[in-house]
Parts: sequence; structure tokens; C-alpha cells
Amino acid sequence: MHQADIRITRLPDTYQTDHVDFGYRFDLIYGMDYRFTTMKGFWSDQLLEKNKKYGFDMPMAYVDTYIPGIAQGMNIRVGRFISLPDIEAQLAPDNYLFSHSLLYAYDPYTQVGVVDTVKLNNNWSVQLGLTAGNDTFPGTSGSKLSPLLCVQWISGSNADSIYGCANTINGANYAYNNINQWVATWSHRFSQTLNNQLEVWYMKENNVPVCSGQVGSDGPSTPFGCLNSSTLDPLRRYNTSEVAVVDYLNWQVSSKDSVSFRVEYMDDRQGQRTGTPARYWGEAIGWTHFFNQSVLIRPEINRYQASSPAFNGGLSRTQTMVAADLIVRF
Repeated sequence: MHQADIRITRLPDTYQTDHVDFGYRFDLIYGMDYRFTTMKGFWSDQLLEKNKKYGFDMPMAYVDTYIPGIAQGMNIRVGRFISLPDIEAQLAPDNYLFSHSLLYAYDPYTQVGVVDTVKLNNNWSVQLGLTAGNDTFPGTSGSKLSPLLCVQWISGSNADSIYGCANTINGANYAYNNINQWVATWSHRFSQTLNNQLEVWYMKENNVPVCSGQVGSDGPSTPFGCLNSSTLDPLRRYNTSEVAVVDYLNWQVSSKDSVSFRVEYMDDRQGQRTGTPARYWGEAIGWTHFFNQSVLIRPEINRYQASSPAFNGGLSRTQTMVAADLIVRF
């Protein structure tokens, strides 16, 4: 089982203008996917010390306060939330496909802190925030006070949106998953049934050590994101960077069926994220079918290729997967 999710949520009323309103969201998950969402210092001994196959996590736990009297509305979010911005999300029902892009598998998942979102007018919004860094709970080793700044523009027709963020800007010195990131997402709606989302990433981390043969992003009890290469000097530290592009084209075929096509590229130049220095290309196509409002199935096929042998234990440059997931809502 990948994940079972119990969600408790209330959206603040952002349409009214006469009173302060509150909202919240709490998600408790159990399953194999906790291995991806684990935050150091928050139930992290399940993975980092015991390496359990299944575990618990709470990837979202925050409170919203909406204040209508500032500009065209201001929302203050405090707690643990998904790192900004992203097309994909940790919880299965929030994604277009069963699988994730390679970028999403290795970029930061969640942060703890505060984000202030101000709607300036019908076209522009800004976000300012302060967090403890990527996937680290405040007060734990590796946590770093990290500002973030986002700007979003929405066209008058609501057909286009450009959303850019500078996230975790703290000097990028090596710590637990302490990559600094600059991200931009462009969303375009062709029609009521066809839309496209394009995301571009640049990430970096400085003074990264060599892992002495261990891949830090996979094994428990090792630093997250150290370098794994026999050609590197184990006494030196290295500056690392990655660039990535992900595009989703989504077609609503009928009231019960949709098709999504994903293409992606990632250049993990020093292998700091994947463990293998390589350029990666990937394509995926998937179909979502709702049997009813509570049950859906998502079969898909995806294929990856790399400029260096990065799959099957370093023996292959390509990987193909045919898979499906079944989601039951209750």
C-alpha cells in the first residue's frame, strides 16, 4: 500500500469582506510513501534510524488566517505545508498521474514556517515567508532559517498564470537537504477540457561532501544529498547544481475520463540528487477513470533514459514502467 490518508480540512471564506476567517488542513498518512515525505525531527526515526518499510507522517498540518481588509485580501498560513510552488503533490488524489516526475522525487517536499499571501489586485499576488528549511523540523540539526518570495500573475481571462518563487534562500551551505531553489510555473488553459502546465527549476547546494560509497538520499542514517562518485576527492567539498523542466498536458475526455501526458528533463550535473551524474529524459502517459465519485483507477506507462548508466544498479541507461493505482475515497 502506497498511502492511506485521513484529511481534516476547512477552507477560510475568502469571498466575504466583513470579517477575519480561519481555515486549517491536517493530513495523516500511512504507507510506503512516508519514505518520501519524512521530515527530519518529525517522526523521522521510523526511516532515518529504523528504515521501516511502512510508516506514518503528517505532510500537511497548518492553520490559515484570512484578513479581508488588506489589499484585496491577505492569508497567513502557519504550520507544515508543501514547498512552493509545485505542479505535483505528495497525496495521490492531488496528482494527474500515478507516478511522479524525476524532479519531484528529488526536490524538497515540505517546510515548516509561515507564509503570508497578499492579493494585490485581480492579476497580481505576492507571497513572503520564513521557514526552517527543506524537510527539517525547527530546532533539529540541519534546519536553517530560510526566507522565500513568490510572485503570481493571472491574466484577465484566467487562461494564463505565471507563478515564480525563490525558495529556501539561505546561502545554500550543505545541511540536510538544504538546496536553494528558483522555480517558475506557467499554466495555460486552451479550453474547458484542455490545459497545460510547464515548470522550470534551478537548484543548488554548496560545500557538499563525498559519501564514501553511500548514496545519501537513499540509505538511512546518512546525510541527505552527499555525493556518490569514485572519481571525486573524499577530502574535498563540492558546489552542486541541477536544472529541470517538467510539462503536463491534460485532456478531460469525458465526465469520468481524462488523459495526461508528461515530458521532462533533468540535468543532475554532479549526481547530488540521484546518485549518478547524468542528464535524464522522461515521458509518461496515463489515463484516469472514475467508476464513481469515490473510486478511480489510473493506469500509465512511462520511460526514462539517461546519459550515463543510472538504472538497474548502474547497469542500464533506460527504464520503462507499466503501472496503475487504485484510489478509494471515503
